[in-house]
Amino acid sequence: MFNKKGQAALEFLSTYGWAFLVVLVMIGALAYFGVLNPSSYAPDKCVGSTVISCGGSYAVFANTTETNLQIDITNNQQDFVTITSIEMKERSQSGDYNSIIIAGGQQIQSGQTELVNVYFGSAFANNFIDAKKIFLTKVNYKLGTSTINQIAEIEITGIVQAIPTP
Repeated sequence: MFNKKGQAALEFLSTYGWAFLVVLVMIGALAYFGVLNPSSYAPDKCVGSTVISCGGSYAVFANTTETNLQIDITNNQQDFVTITSIEMKERSQSGDYNSIIIAGGQQIQSGQTELVNVYFGSAFANNFIDAKKIFLTKVNYKLGTSTINQIAEIEITGIVQAIPTP
């Protein structure tokens, strides 16, 4: 007498609609808590240019008042380099780099590796602690006795650590 096709279709849509909604909520929760963030699975690394590269050791420390970058910089040139400034920003951050001028410059002889400590003030602060981040770093330098400023880019991937209290 009555056509039951409409009722069957409505029951099908409501049953699978709820299941679909539950799956969407689960995916949203995973994305919110960072499980689906591909950068959290990236290996810790420091990639530099052929001119100036990472010596293998680096660390980014942060707290509410300051952000520190400690990086071993290797001079791959035939002449010494003088680092004039270092600029850094988090990869997903829009806008300008946070710059630090290294007073007097730090010289690194040819083939040598030097530890460079950079203090960025409250550039990145607490919200990055224990999070794996990718930082783009520009090292401004002068080669030998040249007065021309050059730039080497270094990409740092790693977990931001809390600054140890003294």
